[in-house]
Amino acid sequence: MTKEITKSSKYKIESGVALEVGSITQGLASSMTAKYTKSTKYTGPTTKGTNTREYRVKFYRHKRKQIEYRKITNTKLKEVNIIFSIPSKYLKYNIDKKVK
Repeated sequence: MTKEITKSSKYKIESGVALEVGSITQGLASSMTAKYTKSTKYTGPTTKGTNTREYRVKFYRHKRKQIEYRKITNTKLKEVNIIFSIPSKYLKYNIDKKVK
């Protein structure tokens, strides 16, 4: 068994300008179109003795710390620690199993 999932996005930008001098009109127009397609193919188990396949994704991240100084009154500053994560990469893998 094979299943393919596809996602497409299409973007279009158009612009134009017209210039009139007396009774003469001159125009210029342009457009640009871009299409992005991403597809992933999923297949059934290929290991002998299995009848099901489980797909998994593991995400990795980097932790960051940021210090901000916020004004509370005209003379005081408050220090605020902000800890956040930035996605760095991911790993796609599958596990074949025998289900009774």
